[in-house]
Amino acid sequence: MADDEEEEVEVYYVPKIPKIAIPPVSFAIPTVPTKPVPSGMTTPPEAPIYVPEYKRDLKLMTSYAIGSTISMQRTTNLGLRAEGMAEIAGLGIEKSAGGLKIEGRAEMTGIMIEKSLKLKVAIPGIAHVGVITGGGAPNYLYGAVCVDVVGDYAYVVSYDDYALTIFDISDPHNPTHAGVIMGEGAPNYLYDPTCIDVVGDYAYVTSEDDNALTIFDISDPYNPTHVSAITGEGAPNYLSSAYCVKVVGSYAYVASYYDDALTIFDISDPYNPTHVGVITGIDGAECVDVVGNYAYVTSYRGASLAIIDVSDPYNPTQISEIGGSGWPNYLGYPEWVKVAGGYAYVAAWNDDALTIFDVSDPYNPTHVGVIRGAGAPNYLNGATCVDVVGNYAYVTSDNDDALSIINISDPHNPTLAGVVRGAGAPNYLGCPWCVKVVGGYAYVTSYCDDALTIFDISNI
Repeated sequence: MADDEEEEVEVYYVPKIPKIAIPPVSFAIPTVPTKPVPSGMTTPPEAPIYVPEYKRDLKLMTSYAIGSTISMQRTTNLGLRAEGMAEIAGLGIEKSAGGLKIEGRAEMTGIMIEKSLKLKVAIPGIAHVGVITGGGAPNYLYGAVCVDVVGDYAYVVSYDDYALTIFDISDPHNPTHAGVIMGEGAPNYLYDPTCIDVVGDYAYVTSEDDNALTIFDISDPYNPTHVSAITGEGAPNYLSSAYCVKVVGSYAYVASYYDDALTIFDISDPYNPTHVGVITGIDGAECVDVVGNYAYVTSYRGASLAIIDVSDPYNPTQISEIGGSGWPNYLGYPEWVKVAGGYAYVAAWNDDALTIFDVSDPYNPTHVGVIRGAGAPNYLNGATCVDVVGNYAYVTSDNDDALSIINISDPHNPTLAGVVRGAGAPNYLGCPWCVKVVGGYAYVTSYCDDALTIFDISNI
C-alpha cells in the first residue's frame, strides 16, 4: 500500500449564514483484504471495504466570500470526533483563520496511511462582480458619494468632481461610462453634489455648496441635459447646504443642513419647480425619506429622527420625534434613514449603529432593535447609509471600509448576515458612502476610492 497518496474529494458546502448545513464528505479508501461488513454497520460513501478501526480527524478551514473563515471537526459512527461552538446535523463549527485546507489520517488494521485531501467548495455569500473607478475624465468619480439605480443604468454624483455620471450596468461584471454632466454654479449647480433621486426621465440632485436642487433630463443616458434649478439659502427656499432629496409624486422633499429645514417643491413641471412649503427647526437636517403622508428626517446635530406630516405639502407639521446618542436609541449623528414595512432604519455615524424604530404609529415612534459596533464582527464604524430590501438591511460604514448585511427578519433582534470590506482592489470600499440594492446586486459608491463597485448579493 502506497504512502502519501493524494486523491480528489468533493465537498459541496453551501451555508446560509448563520445556519450551516454540510452534506456528508465523500471518501475513497484504498481496498485492503478484510472481512465483510457486519449487519447494521455502515461505511463512508464510495468506500469498498469495512474498516473496523477506521479513525480520521478532519480540520476544514475555508474562507467565505464575506471574509470570515471556519474550521470543522466532525464525528460519525466511524469514530470521528465532533467539537465546536455549534452542533448542526452532527457537525461542530467554529471560526478560525487560514485558507482552504483539509488534512486527514486513516488507521486501518495496523496500517497507517497519511493523506492530503483536496476539496472543491461552493460557498455562497457576497461576491464582487464589477467596478468602475477614477476621478476626472472620463468617469468623474472623484469623491463618489451617492448612487441611484434605475433599469440598466446607475446614476452617481461625485462630490469633488462636481458631476453627475451615468453608467451602463446591463452587464454588472463590466460597467461602462455612458454620459456625464458637470459644473459648479449656473446652469448645472453641481458644486459638491450630495444626493440623487431618479424618477422617470429626470434626475433630481442636491448640491451642498451651491445651495441647490437641480433637475436633469436623463431620457438619453448618453446625453444628460440640464432642465432647471432652484437655489437659495434662507427664505423662501431654505436650501443652505441642501443635503438630501426624495421625490414622491409631484413633490420633491429636500433636507438642508444649515437651514435646519425640510423644504417641499412642486416639480409637476420639471422645467419650473416652485416652492410650496417648509418646516424649520430640524437641527442639521441630513436625510429624508417619505412614505405615505409622512416625511422622516434625520437631525444630525440634534441626534434624532423627526416625523413630519406632509399630507398638506403647503403646511408640513412635525408630529413626533425620537432621539438621543448612545443607549437606548443610538442616534449619534444619524446619517441616513430608510422606511419600510412600518419600521424606520437609521444609520448613525457616531454610534456605529443601525437602529430600528417602529413607526407604525407615526405619532409615537418606539425603539425596537439595534445592531452596532466598530470593527469585527459588525463593521459599523461610521455607518453612513442604509438600504432595505426584503429581510435584509445593507449598511455602508465609512471608517470600517465595509458593506455589512443585516438580517432584519426580526426587527427586535437584527443579526449580522455577512460583510465585505477593504479599500482598494478588489472591493474598492475606501470610505463607502452610499448603497443601493436592485435585482440581486448591491451598488456602492466609495468616496476615498473614487469608485462604483457592484456586488452580487443574491446568495445571502
